[in-house]
Amino acid sequence: MYDRPVSATKIVLIEGEHFLEGECIGGWFDGNVTVQLLVGNQWIDPPGGFVSTPAFDPAVPFQILEWELAQPVEASGVRVIGLVGGPAAFVTCSEIDILGFSGIPGRAIFDLDANGWVGIDDIYRWHDKPVDLDGDGLADADDLRYLAAAVRWRELDDMWFGSGRP
Repeated sequence: MYDRPVSATKIVLIEGEHFLEGECIGGWFDGNVTVQLLVGNQWIDPPGGFVSTPAFDPAVPFQILEWELAQPVEASGVRVIGLVGGPAAFVTCSEIDILGFSGIPGRAIFDLDANGWVGIDDIYRWHDKPVDLDGDGLADADDLRYLAAAVRWRELDDMWFGSGRP
């Protein structure tokens, strides 16, 4: 679950450990896996389906499984549902995530308070709940500088417009 909608183009699941012996044998999916996205307040199947889906191997733990969506979807959560493998009836998961577009992010990611504008309120929101905006895995001073640059992006143009400069 995310605190705001994100653009989904791919779903990634990193499995956890598979337990092949002992009291609790299991930890993997046994086919028929469904991915759903939280759009609005409803769990839905991705519109248009998938371009690609992963193949599961119950003998291999920590597989990185990817579902590529046929079309981008704005979603605030993801879940994976499927039959479990092994008699202990459980699945392990290290991580599940929504991936969006690659490349340079648009200004929309800087709208941290989700009010439709990128401004000083987003800086206040960042101080309240720091976010990793530059993708380095840390929510730090570099992210704050990145956000400040996004907020001030058109500031010089705004000042020149009032002075009559081109």
